[in-house]
Amino acid sequence: MHKEVSHVRVVVTSRRSLCSVFCFNFALLGIIMSIPAAHAQTLDPDAKFRLAQGFEQAGEFERAAELYRELLHKDPGNFVCFDGLQRMYVQLKRYDDAIAVINDRIVRQPNEATLYGTLGTVHYRVGREPRQWRRGNAQ
Repeated sequence: MHKEVSHVRVVVTSRRSLCSVFCFNFALLGIIMSIPAAHAQTLDPDAKFRLAQGFEQAGEFERAAELYRELLHKDPGNFVCFDGLQRMYVQLKRYDDAIAVINDRIVRQPNEATLYGTLGTVHYRVGREPRQWRRGNAQ
């Protein structure tokens, strides 16, 4: 009997912890959503990246894309920001923008095989078949 009570207590504690985490995340989401775009301009790159991730998780894909685009402009070699931007374009169904970003990355890193797979995935979502899959001509 004591073991069952102990087990129930663990479940209740877990639900309370889950509720606390949910409430914290909901409050954090409220803070993120209230940050004006002008303030985001003054953030350091790490904070801007975390803000972009927060917008992405909140479903604010346009705002996330804007921040990822700014970060990628300042650091064109940053794969994480590239990936975030192309993901946001796909979420927003801005497939031509996603393809352009991926093609730009392919020009910079033509031997990166995963980029061709990502490009193929976007073409598939649009319903297009890729023209040619040779280096330098991945449109």
